[in-house]
Amino acid sequence: MVEDCLFLAPRQAYATAKLRQRVPLTEAVSGLQVCYLLADPSELSDIPENLVPLPRDSAALIDFLARTRLRLPVAVMWPEDMPAEQQEAPRQQLSALINAAQARRQELASEVAAGYAQRRAHPRPANERLRVMAWVSRATTVMQWCARSLLSAFADLGHEVELVIEANEMEALEELHRLQAAEKFDPHLLININHPNNQSLPSDLVNVVWWQDPPELLLSDQVAWRERDIVYTVADYFAPALVATGLRRERISVQPFCVDPKVFYPSGARQNKVVFVGTGSSLIGQTVPEQKDRRTPEADLVLALYAILEAGKLLSGAEVAAIGASYGLSALRSICDLYYSVLRDGIVRWLCQAATTAGIDVEVYGRNWERDPMVTRFCRGELPHGSVANVYRSAKYALVLHPFSVNSQRLGEVGACGCIPLIYDCRRDADPPYWEEQALYFHSQVGLLECLRSERTTTPEKFANFFEYSRFARRILEDAAPLLR
Repeated sequence: MVEDCLFLAPRQAYATAKLRQRVPLTEAVSGLQVCYLLADPSELSDIPENLVPLPRDSAALIDFLARTRLRLPVAVMWPEDMPAEQQEAPRQQLSALINAAQARRQELASEVAAGYAQRRAHPRPANERLRVMAWVSRATTVMQWCARSLLSAFADLGHEVELVIEANEMEALEELHRLQAAEKFDPHLLININHPNNQSLPSDLVNVVWWQDPPELLLSDQVAWRERDIVYTVADYFAPALVATGLRRERISVQPFCVDPKVFYPSGARQNKVVFVGTGSSLIGQTVPEQKDRRTPEADLVLALYAILEAGKLLSGAEVAAIGASYGLSALRSICDLYYSVLRDGIVRWLCQAATTAGIDVEVYGRNWERDPMVTRFCRGELPHGSVANVYRSAKYALVLHPFSVNSQRLGEVGACGCIPLIYDCRRDADPPYWEEQALYFHSQVGLLECLRSERTTTPEKFANFFEYSRFARRILEDAAPLLR
């Protein structure tokens, strides 16, 4: 696996940097390999952007690594002619230097945090023009675009905005960098997605937290919630997990995903086809042993859920959790991982099987589907950001799958582009509205086939108005108004 490395030999560092190798950061996101050089670079010319010469002085080296926004090295590449027995002493020295740099970075973060948290409170600006900041990472595939779009909506409303994100593919922002940016910009409103990030904030700053994924994935302990923390969640289903952190139930508001009407809108000719955009689960391609004593509890639950799905029986989240508990599995694992995977994989197979019968074209976009023999011939690969709307604009129908939410991001995108949404029926658990005049619901393969032969009047403007980011930005301003001094 490619890693960010520290080199002692200039030519070796140069040759590696020129390869421009990719460092995996998540399953879907990678970064450009950072090649640090702890040697004299004067013999090199045309130094690549990802080749970073380091100071030779120990104190300067520690200070550089403590302050840099670049990802720190995690491995050392020894000169090819250095015997193994000579590597131990420099290995220990380099390890000590990096540990010292990390300790110094934490010291700097603590210093900035203390000063920023205690800064003098400032009055609300007389002209009502607020400074709004969002913290996010380029390693995210959804959250960074949500943050960008929400800030854009605030800017359209006349406010000053700043996005704190990595400036290039070699950076990794930590607490020090985020707090330095906040101290400099001094926002009135801070936007965070899927994390409170509420420590070390001035008492008069309004911190907006928008929960898009299960809180259990990111929070396990009590949270010191602030008076000026405003908390939204895309589905009321997440509220109990947030309450468990010490947040009062009445402080949690439902705010579904948003879409940008400037990107998602109807246009052009529409073909008689149905599309699905989403990643196939890790279950695709896995073989489940026939012998029960060789199966894991997860495999047993997957088989049970597939049987229920094929029978066309609807399940509530509570029922899925109870079935999962009978196999010794948590509600989070049962519902948000396995049930979600079974629904997505199984229903996309239904769609592909129904294509011939219904006389309609099917297109499936996303990772992993090529591993499913039933789906592979309908695969169209992954879509780069910004291309999803074009796919929806070209189709009559689009599949929307979720175990407990109707008003998902996909529904907003699909509806705003003028598709007829085909929604797996989770209304027992989902928050309204249900869009029953605009959408078609199903819970069986036969029902899905009937949907592909049915019509609905599309109203993209209604979806755009309900899901638009500017609507959410105005809501935040209204909710924050009593908290701004």
